[in-house]
Amino acid sequence: MYVIATPIGNLGDGSDRMRATLAACDAIAAEDTRVAAKLLRLYGIEGKRVVSVRQHNERRQALALADKMRGKSLGYVSDAGTPGISDPGAVLVAGFREAGFAIVPVPGCSAVAAALSAAGFGADEFAFVGFLPRQKEQAARRLREFAGLAVPLVAFEAARRLAGTLDTIAAALGDDVPVCVAAELTKLHEDITVLPAAAQAERVRAEASPKGERTLVIDCRGLRPDGAGAAKALEVLAKELPPRQAARLAARISGGDARRLYRQLVKDG
Repeated sequence: MYVIATPIGNLGDGSDRMRATLAACDAIAAEDTRVAAKLLRLYGIEGKRVVSVRQHNERRQALALADKMRGKSLGYVSDAGTPGISDPGAVLVAGFREAGFAIVPVPGCSAVAAALSAAGFGADEFAFVGFLPRQKEQAARRLREFAGLAVPLVAFEAARRLAGTLDTIAAALGDDVPVCVAAELTKLHEDITVLPAAAQAERVRAEASPKGERTLVIDCRGLRPDGAGAAKALEVLAKELPPRQAARLAARISGGDARRLYRQLVKDG
C-alpha cells in the first residue's frame, strides 16, 4: 500500500514519483473521491478506480479493501498534503499492515513543514497539536500543557473560527506571544504573517469572508514551563497580595505550579 502526499495548493509541488505512483496503482483510496478524481484528471491519469475512505468509514473500508487488494497495489490520498496528519489514513495504514501488506510512504507536501519553514521560529524541536478543541476552556488547557515544552506549537484552524482561537491563545499564553498565521499556502493568494497573538486576532477580524483552513505556528520558546502567562500574572499579583496567595492565584490563572511559582517569587524578591 502506498501512502501518497499530494499538493496543498500548487500543482507544481507534485513530485514525479507521486505522479508515477498514482498512475501505477491498481486503485486509489481517497478521503474525498471528487477531490481525488479532479487531481487525477489534472495530472492526466485516466480510468483509475477511486474508492472512498474517510473518517466515518475508515475502519470498515480497511478490512474490506485489504481483502480485495491481495496481489494488487492501492494508493491512499487525503484531500491535500500528507495523509494521517489531522486527516484520515492512520486507521487504513494500520489495517493494511496488520493484514500483511508493506506500507510505502511517498512523501511530499505538508502544511506543517511549510509553515514552520516560513515562521522563522526554528524547528529543532516542535509540537504538533492539530485542531484545538472547540470549547475555549479545553483549548486553553491544551495550549498551556504544550506551552510548557517551550517549543514552537503548530496547529490547524478553520478560517471562520480563527479570530476566536487567537483570542484563546492570547488569553492562555499572553497577548504578546508571537503567532505565525499561514493562509492559502502555495496558492496564488498565499499570506504569511507573524504578529503577537492579540494583534493577529485584530487583523483576522478585519478579513472579509475568510474561507478554508489556516496553519498556525505559536512561538512558545520564551514561555516558562510553569504555565504560559504565569510570570506576568505573578508580577501583577505580587504587588497586591502576600507571596503565597499571589503564587496560588497566579497558578490558577496560568495553569502553573503554585509551589514553583512561590519559590520563584521568594527567590526574585
